[in-house]
Amino acid sequence: MPNINDLNDYITPQDVRDGDVITFEDAGEIVEVDYSLAKDGSDIKSALQIHVKLPDGKVKLISPNKTSRTSLSEAYTPMSENWIGKSAKVCLVKQNVRGTLKQVIYLEPANGGQEISDQEPKEPTEAI
Repeated sequence: MPNINDLNDYITPQDVRDGDVITFEDAGEIVEVDYSLAKDGSDIKSALQIHVKLPDGKVKLISPNKTSRTSLSEAYTPMSENWIGKSAKVCLVKQNVRGTLKQVIYLEPANGGQEISDQEPKEPTEAI
């Protein structure tokens, strides 16, 4: 039976479960997004949009919120190209969004960010 969520390019809370692990597929891009209700350009903000692979293998876009970006950048560095291949745990939280209680996706580094250990720059060695 077809799932209409498959037609959406962006990840939704219906695509994942609390505790799922997703993987960053690319470095993403920073784009200008109009967050105004009327879509009249009155609330334009920069947003990171990045492709992630879901547990079912599908690849969708996500625009991590500020809390998620902070957590991920502390573990994986602020440069999103360092996130490629890294994992994040999905946390679904009910939150008031513009007066309506909605499920919101937060991301935190999977395994407490331990994956960064293989990406840390090494100290330069002196030639003898």
